Amino acid sequence: PPAPDPLIAQLSSSPRAAYGRGDLRKAGQFYEQALQAARARDDRAELPAIAANLAACRLAAGQTVGVAALLAEARRERRQAGQPTDDLDLLDASRLRAEGDVPGATATARQVAATSANPARVREAWQLVGLLAAKAGDAAGLADAFVDINQGLPANAVRVTTNERGWLKEVRICLGKDFR
Repeated sequence: PPAPDPLIAQLSSSPRAAYGRGDLRKAGQFYEQALQAARARDDRAELPAIAANLAACRLAAGQTVGVAALLAEARRERRQAGQPTDDLDLLDASRLRAEGDVPGATATARQVAATSANPARVREAWQLVGLLAAKAGDAAGLADAFVDINQGLPANAVRVTTNERGWLKEVRICLGKDFR
């Protein structure tokens, strides 16, 4: 791999600082510049992270335009390097959610939960599935996500009810006499 480019390193650190200050517009501009520099240098080591960070920045700003293309570019580079893409897939599920494609977002998050080797990523995926189910008023889907997040809890030990508007009303968890 090529030696780290000081310009790309600087352009990659500036957006993190702007993002931390809540200046998503400035962070997006810096990430755009860093991505252009990484593409120009054909820096395949940095490109996926920069593209993913730009996608996340756009999503945080409520923008979905161009996010799918950025994630596809990052995925392509990661796959060529033999690296996992589960974090990119979760970002894609968030994009689908932001675009109103709840079934697509749910399917993508479930796929990550089923295939990721990273336990933290699996938890994030099930949390997203639960959030999407709750938003859709899907009590059964929310109960499934709750059980999957809490490994070892039998499915019949959880009951979720929603009100007539689909809002979470109650979660009942049945524990044994030993509170397990």
